Amino acid sequence: MRKGIRIGIVLLTAGVMLAGCMGPKPLSFEGMQTQAAIFAQATLTRIAFNTLAAPTNTAESPLPTQTPAPPISETQPPTPTVLPPTETSVPTVGVTYISQTATQRPAYSDPIRLSFSSGATNLSLEGNAGYNSVRRYVFWASKDQYVRITLSSAGNVVLGVSGANGAVLLPLSEGRTTYAGYLKANGDWYIDAAANPQEVSFTVYLEIPERVNFPSGAYSLTANGKVPANGTHEYLVWANKGQRLKVSAQPGDKAWLAIFHVDGTELLSASAGAASFDDVLPKAGDYVIRVLNRTGSTLNYSLPIEIK
Repeated sequence: MRKGIRIGIVLLTAGVMLAGCMGPKPLSFEGMQTQAAIFAQATLTRIAFNTLAAPTNTAESPLPTQTPAPPISETQPPTPTVLPPTETSVPTVGVTYISQTATQRPAYSDPIRLSFSSGATNLSLEGNAGYNSVRRYVFWASKDQYVRITLSSAGNVVLGVSGANGAVLLPLSEGRTTYAGYLKANGDWYIDAAANPQEVSFTVYLEIPERVNFPSGAYSLTANGKVPANGTHEYLVWANKGQRLKVSAQPGDKAWLAIFHVDGTELLSASAGAASFDDVLPKAGDYVIRVLNRTGSTLNYSLPIEIK
């Protein structure tokens, strides 16, 4: 900067001297001051312009350094500190293998054939079954015959009913002790008594009522038969709802009657001690008429039946 000022003064002095030599009229002292001031101003302006325009060697600014965070004021909530995750040990789970043994299937006994005595419609037989075993019985019957089967025992026993043809009427898995229904085919049928869960004694009861068919155009008939001491004989008759059923057992002083629909609807109980019945039927279907011998000896009887 000082160098530029010195150059300007030299130039100004030279200019004054040159003007004195060339001009016809010398300038006054005031004029010379004015000319010198103008020239100096121009020179300074030029020098200033060149100084601004000229590139300067500027040192590279240092990279900003990380400024520490200002201290936390009391009113400013603290910034939570995030800790790096630490390794978590996963517990080892022990696997216990449970060995399962196949369930042992019950052993079936050889079938025992059941047969009615002459003229009989039912039977009772004592039996037993060992632990995890099945006592099997077999009987022959015709298709559509109605049967009732019961197992009686002080222990645990369950009933199964199936056919030699593979048909299952009552599986053991249902855990029942009675069955009543119609057979689906002619042939042999099995009664299975299963001990559960230990050896058991029982009584198996099988009943197949005798079907009563009226002659064409008739609405009454008389059935004759005999009943063992303290035994029963069953008949099966079909009737419509609203029809009247009249029946009586003779001799009436030695026989009682029980009457019920195959679905279990009871019309006359044996405990009533009645030997006759006369009433309108509540529904259509098969009805069982049971004759009970109230004596200790075989009873021959007659049974007039009327449905109209």
